[in-house]
Amino acid sequence: MATAEKTKVRNFIDGELADAADGATDEVVNPATGEAFAEAPLSTAEDVDRAVRAARRAFDGWAATTPGERAKALFRLADVVEENADLLSDLEATDAGKQVWFELSFDGAVRRWGRPTSA
Repeated sequence: MATAEKTKVRNFIDGELADAADGATDEVVNPATGEAFAEAPLSTAEDVDRAVRAARRAFDGWAATTPGERAKALFRLADVVEENADLLSDLEATDAGKQVWFELSFDGAVRRWGRPTSA
């Protein structure tokens, strides 16, 4: 995945994308090529604490949902992953220094096994 522009990765905290509190980042490098292909936040204890506080606030609401509501939410997440499977396979292959065909063949095997189609 040779790109001129690096992908910017952000934390997902309290329902929002967020940079590290102090703005620090680090390059994500393809180990096979040494090429930096993304930039990720160097999260600190402050970022972790913020995420934990958000998770604790969300817990009661999530815990009160029915199993069917939870399943629907997880299926929506699975749908987004499937809709972006090619991009995710490409990013994972680059991150691991693998060839994309390997990731796609693994992804194809996962798709053949399938998942339940309804909640």
